[in-house]
Amino acid sequence: MLIFQDDQASESFASQYSPVLRRCVQRAWDDWNESEQAAQMQTTSFRAQFMNNQIIYWGRRETAELDDICIDKIHGNLGFVIQNRVFVRPKFARQSYRSSNFPTKSAIAFHDQSIDLFGGIARLELIYTLNALATSVQDICLSQRDQNKIKWLLPLRDATESCQGTLVQMPTPERLGTAADRILKPRKPLHESDQQDQPKRGDRAV
Repeated sequence: MLIFQDDQASESFASQYSPVLRRCVQRAWDDWNESEQAAQMQTTSFRAQFMNNQIIYWGRRETAELDDICIDKIHGNLGFVIQNRVFVRPKFARQSYRSSNFPTKSAIAFHDQSIDLFGGIARLELIYTLNALATSVQDICLSQRDQNKIKWLLPLRDATESCQGTLVQMPTPERLGTAADRILKPRKPLHESDQQDQPKRGDRAV
């Protein structure tokens, strides 16, 4: 599904929504650092769940007075709805910018762009990456996946940074089989280049 007609459209979108989306992620990270749970963390999936909860929490507060962006649930998915045409769910991503999800049918379908899950509403992810020591947020981007590949990234940078809203196109993924085949078949092994980002058991990247 085409979301941005050109670079000007992506830059306009980023400049309009980057501040609120960035604040939600940064405030969620501040909450994590100030929490007792941070010192007691045993699995990274726990931190990701905490972050998702707080991003949604701050999202409700940040968008309460706005008309074209809000927090809503669509078919069990909780996230930002923007202009009634884009759904964005928050996700932690590794350095490859790929998010991690337990490979349920619904999780796999979310990333299959040949399937219209939400009645014409596009599906994106608000991803954040951490630095090497996991002590701070490194990147915040909007991302569109198609199966196991990233179609494009839209960096949401601070207003003082360069390249604000520049759409980064990724190689087009090769489609194999029908949509039903892709949902039901066992997941293929990760490419060799992704081995360093392979999630731990119970938190597979799909």
